[in-house]
Parts: sequence; C-alpha cells; structure tokens
Amino acid sequence: MEQPKNPVPKWLQNLQDNSWEIELLISGGAVFTLLQFPDIFVNFIRTMRITSSIPGWVIYLILGMGCIKILTNGFILHLLLRSFWLAMVCINYIFPQGIDGRKMKRAYPFRSRHVEGDLREQIMQIDRISGLVIFMTILSTIVITGFVVVLTALINTEDLLLNSLHIGWIGEAIIGSFQYLVILYFSDFLLMGFFRRIPGLSWLLYPFFTIFDFLSLRKIYERPLALFSSNIRKPAFIAGGLIFAVVTGITTYIPLMRSMHWPRLFDSREYRDQLSADDKALTYRYYADQCEPEHLGVAYIPSHLIENNLLQVNLIYDKWMDGLLVHSDTDKSKRYLSNLIELSINDSICNTVSWLETRAEEQNKLGLISMVDISHLPNGAYKLKIQSKNLPDPEYQRIRSELLYKVVIPFWKDVH
Repeated sequence: MEQPKNPVPKWLQNLQDNSWEIELLISGGAVFTLLQFPDIFVNFIRTMRITSSIPGWVIYLILGMGCIKILTNGFILHLLLRSFWLAMVCINYIFPQGIDGRKMKRAYPFRSRHVEGDLREQIMQIDRISGLVIFMTILSTIVITGFVVVLTALINTEDLLLNSLHIGWIGEAIIGSFQYLVILYFSDFLLMGFFRRIPGLSWLLYPFFTIFDFLSLRKIYERPLALFSSNIRKPAFIAGGLIFAVVTGITTYIPLMRSMHWPRLFDSREYRDQLSADDKALTYRYYADQCEPEHLGVAYIPSHLIENNLLQVNLIYDKWMDGLLVHSDTDKSKRYLSNLIELSINDSICNTVSWLETRAEEQNKLGLISMVDISHLPNGAYKLKIQSKNLPDPEYQRIRSELLYKVVIPFWKDVH
C-alpha cells in the first residue's frame, strides 16, 4: 500500500482525535474571562477620550466591542455544541447496539427514516461544526483587528494630508480613492476572493491589495482561509454566518446602548422625544447620586434635589477643551479653564463663582469644583447652565460651535 507523501505525525493525530478536551478547557476559560471585558473596554475608551485625542473613537468602540462579543458568542456556541456532542457520545456508548427499528414503527405521516444504526454520523457532524465554530471565532476577531489597523492607517493618512500638509482637494481625492479601495478590499474578503479572480482587474488591484493584506494581518490566516473557503458549503455557511452576525450585532448594541445614549433596541414607543413641552431633560449622567462615577457627564451636581444653600458643581477636564484654552489668550501663563466657564441659574449669570482644582488620579479625572451660594433663591425648580464664555477669537468661536460647550442641569431646591 502506497504511503501518503506527508503522513500526519502521531502526536498531531492524537491531538486532532482528542482536541475536544483542550477545546472545552479553552472555551470555558475564555467565556469566563470575556464576560468581564465589556465594562473594562468601555471604561478604557472613555478614559482615552478624556485624556487624549482619538479620531474615530466611536468606530473603535463599536469594533472593539464587536470583537469581544464575537469571541464571547463564539466560545459560548462552541461550549453548547461540545456539550451536545458529549451527550451524543455518552448515549451512543450506553446503547452501542443502535436504534431498535422494531420499536420505531410510526403511522403515516410520522414515519421516520432514522430507524436503524447508531449516532456516529451525527457525532462526527457535530464534531466538525464545533471545529468550524472555533476557527471562525478566532478568524473573525483577527479580521476585525486587521480592519482596525487599516482604518487607523487611513485616519492618520487623512490627518497628515489635510491637516499637516494642507494639500487641499488633492489630499481629499487621494483619501476618497483609498476609502473606496478599502471598501472593495473587504467586499472581496466577504465574497471569498471574488475580485481577485477577475482577469485584468486583478492586476489593477494587486499593488493596493498587497498593502492591505500586510496591514490587515491577512498573511497570518491566508492559508487556513484558503483551506476553509475552498471546502466549505457556501449556502450553509452564509445562513449560519448571518444568524451569528445578527446575534453578535444585538449583543454588541446592548452594552454600548447606555454609554452612547442610544435608544433601546426594542423600544417601539413613538413619542419618546415628546414627553414634555420643556426641552430640558433630567439626565442621569448629570447627577452623582444616580450614576456610577465612570459614567458621569462632563459636568454634574450631587443630586437633582438640593437640600442646602450650597450647590456643588463639578466639571471634568476633557482633552477637547485644550482647543478653547489655546485660543483664549495669547499669553500661555493666563490660560486657565476656570476663566472660560460661565455659570447661570435660570439665565441669571453667577458672577462670584470661584473654582478649585480636583484631582482623582485613580480615575484619570482632573477638573474643577465650585460651591455656588444659592441661599438667596427660594425653594423651587431651577436650571443650572454651564457653558464656555463667548470670546472674540475666530478659532475659539469655531471650536466652541463644533464641540459640546453648554450643559443644562435641572434641579430643585428644598431647604427647611
């Protein structure tokens, strides 16, 4: 009998035959670890936003959470499949004689085709599906990571051409062309190399796709992907992939819903934005007693109900405020955030406000705090407005108009 050219080593064959033990161990540990990741990741991105300039941070947040959820859902699905596989192995071991056809007779239309044999075919099928799930889970995560690398390169190139070199419409044309090429590249990936198979077009795309292959980490998974795509049954794969994508999309949306202030996915109420004629809402992130410290807004007060004559106002120093500070005064020694903040209660400006620095290094939160005297105000409802002052510098005005510069916080005073 002719031996295969590249016989499988015995250790590899044993590993393949008993890989389910390692798979269960990895999947169990991964699920336990990954369930802790969403909050850690969201807090990391939020901290980076406060302390640094991250262009396109929303996309990074969504893609990063997508990676976490792909891994989590993939490993959970793998555990469920392996658990079902193990149950089939156990029942097949208990009854090695197979199905007793004499006891499986059914009247029409409940006639069954599975009236003989054992469960080996089903066990092998579930085993193969389990392997595909773990492969696609890891592959999808690497692909998204590569997409983030390509996206980062594109954003940095755009910043270089338009903001540093100032080459105008030429830079915009170059960036626009690369954006279309990136879309074409990942469309080609989803279509399993469709554009690479078109004569003529393949030569045009080759230099750009070669660069993208390097940036997107394709070299890591190119051969496994070729093995997969050349043997998979595409209709079944597409159907399963779409279902998994929908589940992953929903589970990605849910943890980001609160941080991004998105509406609830299944909330079908049509008049959520027409609850009151007053356009100011009682938003949880403006009140320290209603929100976790990591979710507090750029400005906040202790509570919506103030029961003393001092109103504590907190302001968090965010990276975007640097633009206001740079253009607030030509003398750098006179640039203070406290000089740019204007407080008013019911449109009456508070002229005697003094600010002190606050530092909470463990939360990477630096900012200002002020105690506003409201003893002269009678009990009742008020609106605290916090905004940047209106200065004449044109660039200051531009930044002020483009970024968040005004917060309105309703509160009630009730002092006895």
